[in-house]
Amino acid sequence: MKVIYYSRTRNYEFEKKGVIFKEKQELLKESDIISLQTPKNIKILEKEDFDLMNKKVFINNTLGKAFDKDDFRKWIEKPSNFTLMDMVSDFGNEFQKLDRVIYSDIVSGTTNESVIRLNQKIVDNIKSFIEQI
Repeated sequence: MKVIYYSRTRNYEFEKKGVIFKEKQELLKESDIISLQTPKNIKILEKEDFDLMNKKVFINNTLGKAFDKDDFRKWIEKPSNFTLMDMVSDFGNEFQKLDRVIYSDIVSGTTNESVIRLNQKIVDNIKSFIEQI
């Protein structure tokens, strides 16, 4: 599989491992599967971007509204486009009844590993506080 990425800041460490940097428009045209990860409330996809995404699988792992819901709705109505997204996104289950939209009941950021790490941090913080008493 050829893996390409777009970021506002290039990551040369990725590129040393064979991941290819492309401008956003090139990535959207060339990729068969587009996985979107952004910090909360950063809009990254515009109507023009969706126009470039034909016959694609779009995985939305964003926190917040990274695109306009009407632009997305027009895109997903095309029969060759598919989407996977978290049920607990800021859009909620608004698109659940649309064809070719699959919702995950698992939140992207809530893996078993992340829960274990977070719980360990809490325990470490409590221990640190007690040691200071």
